[in-house]
Amino acid sequence: MTSRLVLPDVLPITSKRHDILHQITLPDLSREISAAKSSIQDSVIGLLSSYPKYPTDRVDEINELESAYKDLLRMESRQKFLNSKLTEMKSKYTQQSSDAPRLNRENWDSFLNNEYNLINVRKEWIKLQSEEVEIDKKDQWLRVFCALPYIWSDPTRIIPNDPFETDAAQEEEGEDIKVEGGVVELTCPVSVKKFQSPMISVKCHHTIDNESLQSLFQQGKSIQCPVSGCNKTLTSRDFVPDRLMHIRVLISELRE
Repeated sequence: MTSRLVLPDVLPITSKRHDILHQITLPDLSREISAAKSSIQDSVIGLLSSYPKYPTDRVDEINELESAYKDLLRMESRQKFLNSKLTEMKSKYTQQSSDAPRLNRENWDSFLNNEYNLINVRKEWIKLQSEEVEIDKKDQWLRVFCALPYIWSDPTRIIPNDPFETDAAQEEEGEDIKVEGGVVELTCPVSVKKFQSPMISVKCHHTIDNESLQSLFQQGKSIQCPVSGCNKTLTSRDFVPDRLMHIRVLISELRE
C-alpha cells in the first residue's frame, strides 16, 4: 500500500511568482467610508439647523448617528491596520523565501517541519481578523459629538474633557490660554474676524484662521504661536482643520 504524501504547510515563493503575490490586495473602501461619514455629518448639521435648542426628544437619533460614525472610524482603522499588516507579511514572506533553499527530496522533511521558519500567511491572516483595532480618538467629529449637548444653544460654551486635548501639559495650561471670560472666542486671534476656515494646532490646540496662517507662514517655515502666552514653535504640518470651531461658527450664524 502506497503511503500518502504529506505536503508542507508553507513553501517558499519563487521570484517568478512575486508579481502574483503583489496582486493580493484588500478592497479599497475609503471612498465609501468617506461618503458615509459625510452623510452623517450632513445629518447632524440638518438637526442643528432645525432645532434652536438641544432636541431632547431626538437624543436617540443623535446617539445613533454618533455610534454609526464610530463604526465607520473603526472600519477605517481596521482597513489601514490590515493593509499595513498585509504589506508587512508579503515583504517578510518574500524575504524568507529568498533565503530558503529550493525544495527537493533531501530537504522535504525540513520544509515539512518548517525548519526554515517561513511565515504561514494564511494562519497569520486569520489571527489578524480577531485583533481589536482602536479608533482615532482625536478625530475632529468625535469632538463635535462630544460638544453638541453643550454648544447646541450656546456655541461659545466651554466643553469639559475635550478628546482632542488629552496630554497632561495641555490640561494644566490650555484652558487659561484659549478661553477668556469663560467662553470660547469665535474670532481669529490674529485677524480678530469671525473664523472662516479655522485650523487647530495639534501641538498647543490653539485655533487660527487659515488665511491668517498663510500670511504668517510667508515669513518663514516655522512661526511662534500668535496666541498670547503660548511659546510653541509651529509649522504648517502642525495644523489640521478645526471641525468643532467650524460647527461653533455655524451654530452662531444659525442662531442670529
